[in-house]
Amino acid sequence: MTLRHGGVDVASDRATLRRLFPTATPRVAVFLHGLCETEHAWSPSERKQRQHDACRFGDRLADLGFTPLYVRYNSGLHIADNGVGCACCLSS
Repeated sequence: MTLRHGGVDVASDRATLRRLFPTATPRVAVFLHGLCETEHAWSPSERKQRQHDACRFGDRLADLGFTPLYVRYNSGLHIADNGVGCACCLSS
């Protein structure tokens, strides 16, 4: 289980998060994808981006004062194992 930013895994330590999210707010939205997907599931297709000027759901919430965090996990693992991974990933 990892936090993702800019298409890559990022560490969840305070220094890294401060550097990557300098304008973070206390309002956080965590985006967890579904079975057999990745964090890209929260982004519109390239066609929708071109034709409708669509943006990621997290960008929409950022406009409302939320800090979006995208998480990638192994959807093949047991849900309890993913829960432990999520708790560790988001509690640093």
